[in-house]
Amino acid sequence: MFSRAELLDTAQASPRAVAAHDKSTWLNLFADDAEVHDPVGSRGHAGPAALARFYDTFIAPNQIRFDVDHDIVCGQTVVRDLVIVTHMGGTALTVGVPLYIRYEIVAGSAGRPRVRRLYAHWELLPMMTRQVFSQGLRTGLSALLALSGNMLRQQGLSGALGFSRAFVGVGASAKRCAEQFLNALNAGQTAHMRQLVETNAPIQLADQTLALDALCTQLSDIRWSKVIAGGRQVVLTLFQQEQRMVAVFDFAHSSSQISALTIYRDTA
Repeated sequence: MFSRAELLDTAQASPRAVAAHDKSTWLNLFADDAEVHDPVGSRGHAGPAALARFYDTFIAPNQIRFDVDHDIVCGQTVVRDLVIVTHMGGTALTVGVPLYIRYEIVAGSAGRPRVRRLYAHWELLPMMTRQVFSQGLRTGLSALLALSGNMLRQQGLSGALGFSRAFVGVGASAKRCAEQFLNALNAGQTAHMRQLVETNAPIQLADQTLALDALCTQLSDIRWSKVIAGGRQVVLTLFQQEQRMVAVFDFAHSSSQISALTIYRDTA
């Protein structure tokens, strides 16, 4: 088990390496069997060779800054609430993308902390429609052509098609379902909550697995913000008095029923 400081330093090392364009340091942050899902919903990148291609596609050509709002350390996972600001190399385009990043951290071959899985939760379609083309048609097309060309060179047609999967997901209907669940939670309406959750769906609050009744006793008068849907998941920030949490709702089979709920809050 790693300390809070060790876990945070591992997560924070990624943007340092990205800003410095230090490919070898960035790759060394990951376990040998690591996976990167960025954005969640696209086809993942698994193993050192795939991660190197990911770096060459999305990091190497660009100037990237991480503006972090809040970090949560829960068990051996770090969850970051942030905006990534990217100036796309060779173009006039700069975009700021709101997202959450989850770093699942394990012991590497030398016993040092390494990232086993990285999940970046952000919305691809709104980024394309609201930001890429909001700065003018010529600027947007230039950036889109640059990204597409580099992706095809580095990852081939299969990789480009895998990335495009992120255009499809549970979307607005799952966001509504998640917010209905939270409204029912605030009202203590467990019967309504059960209608929105699949039978035997796991409910995890930090290191506790809870029934819906027990969840109601632990969480009340909650607020939420920054709701993001990507792939089959909806992620949002929860506030309970001064405590801040991040909730991940899974929708494995339907956008109207929750198949799992994981709530991350500080435990370290």
